[in-house]
Formats: sequence, structure tokens, C-alpha cells
Amino acid sequence: SAGVCTISGPVLTPANFGIPSGAVLADVSTTILADGRIRMYAFGQGRGVVSAVSVSPDGLSFVPEEGSRLPDGSGMPRIMGDPVGGYRLFFTSGDGIKSALSADGLTFTDEGGFRVSKEQAGFVDAAGTPQALSGATVVALPAGGYRMYFSDLPRPGEAPGGHRIKSAVSPDMVNWTMEAGVRVGP
Repeated sequence: SAGVCTISGPVLTPANFGIPSGAVLADVSTTILADGRIRMYAFGQGRGVVSAVSVSPDGLSFVPEEGSRLPDGSGMPRIMGDPVGGYRLFFTSGDGIKSALSADGLTFTDEGGFRVSKEQAGFVDAAGTPQALSGATVVALPAGGYRMYFSDLPRPGEAPGGHRIKSAVSPDMVNWTMEAGVRVGP
């Protein structure tokens, strides 16, 4: 049984989720619940996307929630409120960026297909092979619709830099169109 963690040390560690020591717990995304608590989503190596909810009004103490929100192979979660209610969770999967819907923020249903595939994104290595993508950051646009930012995925051991950030736009968070050019270059 995982206990409550406080800010006096790490807010949460892999052990809080039953993830072995030395494994990765990363890529946190949060949302504020209707009752004012904070729900945190993170990639848990070997577990997929896991979550925790705040148990203190200051948002500094969290308790892990049972199970996984998405299975192993799903990474870099980014949570958004869905315009028709509930939540949409963007996440990476081997061939691009996908999304899943949830009414309660705990049980998600994969929407099928890719919001942006690695082929659409156009990041390629020296041999011309399409490269994996980083997690999406999605923002609402003032005039309506959404913009998604993402990069080619840095690999362990690579030196910093050399990556590019691209973007895509959508009227509904489901159908995305790549924008020309690079937002931030290497």
C-alpha cells in the first residue's frame, strides 16, 4: 500500500507506483479536478501511464491511484479537458502521437489511429527513416481550435541540442494538420 508523499522529498517516486528502483517515472502532466484537487499523470516504466491525486489543499501531497491509465508502451502523457466534457489524454506510442478519452480521468479509451504520425511529422534520420516523436503540448487558440507542439524524440546518451519543434493545428483535438516549417530549430 503506497503512502502519501510530501514535498519534503520527492513528491512521488517510482516505488510509490510499484515500479522497481532505478526505473523511470517521468513526463508529468496535471489537471485541476472539479473539487480543487490536482490529478497528476506520469509515464511509469513498465506500467504505462499512471496517476496520483493530491490529498492536501496546497497540492504538495499526493497519493498514487490504483492501476494504470494507459498500458505499457504509452508514454509522455499530456492531459487536456475535452471541450464536450471529460478529459483527453495525448500520449506517444511507437509510431506517433495518439489520444484517449475519459469521462472520469481514470478510465481511458484509445481513440484509435494517430493524431500525428511520425511520417506526417517528417523528422528523419540520416538514412531517411522516420523518427519517433516527443510528447505533445496542446494549447487552445484565442480564435478557436488548438495548436500542438512536439519534437523529434531525444535518445538516451545523445548530446543536448540538435532537435526541432514543429506544430500542427486542429479544430477539434482529433483531426490535426501539420503546419509548414519549424517553430524552434536545432
